[in-house]
Amino acid sequence: MAAPRMRLILHSLLILSFCGHLVWASQSISEVNRYPIREPSECELALLSTGELSLMARLQTLSNAKTSIRIRALIFTADETGLHIARILKQKASEGKKVIVMVDALSNLSLANQWMYYDLKMNGVEVEGFEIPWQIPLKKLINLPERNKRYHDKLWIIDAEDAEAAVAIGGGMNIANEYFQIGSARERLWRDQDFAVRGAIVGDMTSSFDRDYKSFKKERESNPDVLNSDKTFPTWRKISNKVLSLIEDAIGLKFGIPVLENKLNRAEGEAVQDDSAKLKLEFKAVKAQFIQSRPRYFETYIQDAYLNAIRSARREIVIANAYFVPGDILRAELKAAARRGVEVHILTNSRETNDLAQLSLVARSLYRDLLSAGEKMHIYEFQGHRFLHTIHAKFGVFDGSTSIVGSFNLDPRSELLNSETVITFED
Repeated sequence: MAAPRMRLILHSLLILSFCGHLVWASQSISEVNRYPIREPSECELALLSTGELSLMARLQTLSNAKTSIRIRALIFTADETGLHIARILKQKASEGKKVIVMVDALSNLSLANQWMYYDLKMNGVEVEGFEIPWQIPLKKLINLPERNKRYHDKLWIIDAEDAEAAVAIGGGMNIANEYFQIGSARERLWRDQDFAVRGAIVGDMTSSFDRDYKSFKKERESNPDVLNSDKTFPTWRKISNKVLSLIEDAIGLKFGIPVLENKLNRAEGEAVQDDSAKLKLEFKAVKAQFIQSRPRYFETYIQDAYLNAIRSARREIVIANAYFVPGDILRAELKAAARRGVEVHILTNSRETNDLAQLSLVARSLYRDLLSAGEKMHIYEFQGHRFLHTIHAKFGVFDGSTSIVGSFNLDPRSELLNSETVITFED
């Protein structure tokens, strides 16, 4: 009995360390998802199944932007990819276009990232996620459970104000070299899944973006001035510019953005090759719905979408998920599907390919329970080398006709903590 008990203890400890402080709130959601189902006349979709294709689509839409750019990601890294995109954003802002970037602040605390955000703000780009250095430790100490509820959404929205020109990209990819096989991460194969959409559904994605942007602004305004970077930024800009100027004059070296720009310039020849002008995406009219879940507001819309799709499946379920640690309800529905004769195929990372290797140990502790459903249940682990190969995709295909793709992992963080976005569509 000791071994099973130890596995249970290990399972519990890993879940808690992964999720931080969990508070379960039982609340039935009686209202439907706030965004409507869009008919094929209101949504066209193109799949972006490689990082190279997604980057080309992103660069193409940036190049074509006429009125506005809205970008949201968990991570926006100051590497070759990030700096290349930042350079375009600054140019677009200088042309008078509205440019807003939202990132998860606590996931982007590196000095290089914060310098890039600072440079963007200096050049007219609005950045939610930039933090004045002295505010970071103070914010970490305030309301720690709330700080663990992260913003994992990925949205890229161009020209939302023009119904004819509006286009959006969503899925699982952040903005960093490893997603696009660029520069120093050229040898790293991160398998992910994005999509591009046109039509009225872009308005739904924009509504989600603008709603959260307003809530971030409202939260900043409710903070004391010392914790409100919107109010302290002008002072910080004067102080930092003066201090950096004195240091640079004293030692003859450049800091901050010039250093990052030099890094980009050195790698320019082998880093971001912009072939986006050659890209012609194949859009197809589909019936679709944009969904966002924000557990901080007790929303479970994406979880509900998965449960409904699993319960409705009659022939086959295919799930690819980076961090597969499903809760009791999802496991029960997957087993029920297998027992009624549905072929269930689950693809996730092995311990060797998972960038969070401890999660694979937790996932494996659930395999015996899932496989107890019988011969219709199949679990596959992606094989490769640590830090070089990983599945980062999060999608499901049900009976070959209904799909869910986006940022939502089948794990406790996405279910209970993180803000997430997906699109579900019928082909």
